[in-house]
Amino acid sequence: MFANWDIEDAESGISEYWFALGTVRGGEQLQRYTSVGRARSAVTASLRFQHGWSVYVSVLALNDADRKRVVHSRRFQVDFSYPQEGVVNDGSVDGLDIDYQSSTIVSANWRGFFDPESRIEECRWAIGSSPSLDDIQEYRMVPDVFNASRIGLSLSHGQRVYVRVICTNGAGLSSHAVSDGVTVVLATPSITAGSLAVSSAAPGEYDADRNVLAQTDSLHLSWKGFVDSTALL
Repeated sequence: MFANWDIEDAESGISEYWFALGTVRGGEQLQRYTSVGRARSAVTASLRFQHGWSVYVSVLALNDADRKRVVHSRRFQVDFSYPQEGVVNDGSVDGLDIDYQSSTIVSANWRGFFDPESRIEECRWAIGSSPSLDDIQEYRMVPDVFNASRIGLSLSHGQRVYVRVICTNGAGLSSHAVSDGVTVVLATPSITAGSLAVSSAAPGEYDADRNVLAQTDSLHLSWKGFVDSTALL
C-alpha cells in the first residue's frame, strides 16, 4: 500500500514523520507508528489485507520544537471482488431491448452493474460488428452510467451491431456485458404486389358487387402481397 501526505511547519520545520495503519480512525491495528524520517510518502508490502476491511492511514508529524500533530486519511475500503455484471439492452428506452431499427444511430441502456464495497466509479461502452469486437466504436467514457447513444455512424442495411459495456469499481476492478445485437433495416417492404380489400365478418355485412356496407359501426379489412424483399424481418 502506498500513502503520501503534505504536512509542513513554516516556523521550525518538520524533523520527522511517523505513519500507522488501522481499521478505525487513528488506530494501529494493522501497523504501529513507524518512522519514515522526513519522507512525505511510505510504502508497505508486508500486510495481508482482507476483503471488506475499512482502513485508515494516520500520520504523526514532529517539528523541530518537539511539537507534534496527527492527521488521518479518509476511510478506504479493501475490495478484491469484481462488480456484479449487468444486462445491456439495445435501444434508448430504459429497460427495453430492440432487435431491429430503421436508424443508423446506435443507442444502448443497461442495468444491474453493482458493487457493494467500492461502488461503480465509471462505465465505458463500445460498438462492434460482433459481440467480441469494438471495430465500429472503440471504448468511450459515458457521462451517464446507465445509457449512451452515438450518431454519425456509417452503417449499412442489414448490418447487425453489438454494444459492449465495461463498468469499473473504486478498486479498479471491472466487469463487462454485451447486448444481443440490433439489425439496421434501411429498406422498406415491397408493396408492388400488395392489395387491400374490404371484407365481411358475417354474411350480408358487405356487398362486394355493389360496394355497399351494411354496418355503421364496424369495418373489416384484409390485405395480402406485402413482402419484405430484404428477408430481414
